[in-house]
Amino acid sequence: MKILITCILLAFCALAQSALADSAGGYDYGFDVDISNDQTDRTRIGHVVSKRAFNDHIVSRQEIRKLQESPDAWTLYILALDAIHWRDQSDSLSFYQIAGIHAVPWKAYDEVEQDTDDPASGFCHHNSVLFPTWHRAYMSFFEQVLHTEAGRISGYYGGERGPRMEEAARNFRIPFWDWAMTPEGPDDHVLPPSIAQATIEVDGPNGIQEIANPLFSYHFHPLIPQDFTNDPFNRCNMTKRTQNETLEGESDNEQVRDQMDALLPNIQQRLYQLFSNYPNYTMFSNAAYSSRTGNGDFDSVESLHDVIHTAAGMHGHMAFIWYSAFDPIFFLHHANVDRIFALWQVIYPDSWVESFPARYSTWTGRAGDLQNATTALAPFYRYDGLPTTSDDLRNTTSLGYMYPEIEALGPESSVTWASRRAKLTRELNRLYGSSSPSQLAPAMSRQGLKRGVAKSRHFKSTRQTRLAGLSWNAETSKPPPMGSVLVNSKYREWIVNVHVNKHALQSSFVIPFFLDDGPGDSSAWAKASNLIGTTSVFSGKDHVLMQDHVSSTVTLTSALVKLVADDQIQSLEPTEVVPLLQGRLKYKVQGPDSTDVDPATVDGLTISVASAKVVAPDNDTELPKWEEVETQFTLL
Repeated sequence: MKILITCILLAFCALAQSALADSAGGYDYGFDVDISNDQTDRTRIGHVVSKRAFNDHIVSRQEIRKLQESPDAWTLYILALDAIHWRDQSDSLSFYQIAGIHAVPWKAYDEVEQDTDDPASGFCHHNSVLFPTWHRAYMSFFEQVLHTEAGRISGYYGGERGPRMEEAARNFRIPFWDWAMTPEGPDDHVLPPSIAQATIEVDGPNGIQEIANPLFSYHFHPLIPQDFTNDPFNRCNMTKRTQNETLEGESDNEQVRDQMDALLPNIQQRLYQLFSNYPNYTMFSNAAYSSRTGNGDFDSVESLHDVIHTAAGMHGHMAFIWYSAFDPIFFLHHANVDRIFALWQVIYPDSWVESFPARYSTWTGRAGDLQNATTALAPFYRYDGLPTTSDDLRNTTSLGYMYPEIEALGPESSVTWASRRAKLTRELNRLYGSSSPSQLAPAMSRQGLKRGVAKSRHFKSTRQTRLAGLSWNAETSKPPPMGSVLVNSKYREWIVNVHVNKHALQSSFVIPFFLDDGPGDSSAWAKASNLIGTTSVFSGKDHVLMQDHVSSTVTLTSALVKLVADDQIQSLEPTEVVPLLQGRLKYKVQGPDSTDVDPATVDGLTISVASAKVVAPDNDTELPKWEEVETQFTLL
């Protein structure tokens, strides 16, 4: 009897999950789609097959909003995502299996068996010099699967549209989401609307249909509770982005949108500093505190990437290492991380992966193992059957793609490195330098002003400064008196250096900084008018890997320039800034339950304020040059 009841319950659950999938709605082609013979080389699924997967054709990945301007490419992208989302979850090329490479369900992929003592280890590398290169391989594999899907789908189009779609499929590459880009118009946001809407219209081979948006969520079909280790994730039928820790109700993408808008100025400043002050790959690449050598290298591309995970996921899947890859926004986010990595490589081409011990176990490696440029990036392989290594991935063109900013530089053989660097630097200054005092003199010179409100040149609105609390912008904000910030072509940068045990709260957590006290309600911290910036710790949920410290920074300079412009302080010199910050700089810790956590209870949390003199560039083809960074005082 019990067996019969169990069978009935299992059948009911399966039907319920099927009904959920049907109601969510994948694209209906009007016939059964047989993919059994359409995927190439399924005997070695883990290939990172270089540009041979694209017939040696190299195409730039586009920012997601730019991709939407090309209807054919956009349609194929949505349909290809939709196809792998609804593929049987046991299929190695399903979204479920590809997302599972990163962490949970902690199972073998492509016959790559576990070789570690830690049962809770995925293939991904964090706190590791392999963080940028492993994720580059991962994005390339994902891209190749979608490229094949796009080619298959394009063949279903008939008439005059058929050749056009086939050409779009040939040029298919995954897009990236530039979360550091200033929105274009007064009604635009950092979070693109296409990511935040539950359904989407797509003009497929069987006509225009409204389907479940494959960028909004992944619908488990079925949910396999044993593949997820924590409540409520083992009860959630679709990925969520929400402040509700129980993951009940709809995803709160409006809150994600508001948080990303508010965090933009500090994100831009941190990214700009990574380009200008992090010439060493080891420091740039990962968040491990053990790799730090001084007061000026606490940040990293990994630490900055952590902020996006926690802001975009809140309490949902994206905010926790184990589950993050199941949220479709993960791949857009990491494509941008890879883009940042590629742009950094143009600026610092001679710095590369050096040997450093692994900080924790992965599926195929143990904590303490020496990692370097020839370490296998499991589970990915080359065409010749050898494991893919970082050295195989140093140039993105070897994988069949590049980025628009790099394509605009022209072929490497046709211009010198110095010319390429200068041209890219001009673009980095335009995109991300506006909150830096390094842009003060050029901006004021362009506007022909000595004091007053500068008119926007690159930016079409003042949304950034209006939404972001304490932030200053060279293009849209009131400029300070020139001599109060720039002295003999130098200014002073101010940063908060943070390091902490990554697993101190057995969950991801957030550390925001304010001028004076933050709001009493922790849900209002990210949008507070006196917010200076936020750093995040991207961790697992209710599981401790090891006692490993990570480091990060929060930039203070933009907020301080705003105070100078408003005559609250007279300069950026320590005699003015230190007393101000000692009395008014406040911080919070937002724990996994969204409450205010006592910082004294957070294992290993150390916070200090540091500054450095910086040589401002003479023109927009140069980056600022940092001098020695010195600790000014300790907060905790």
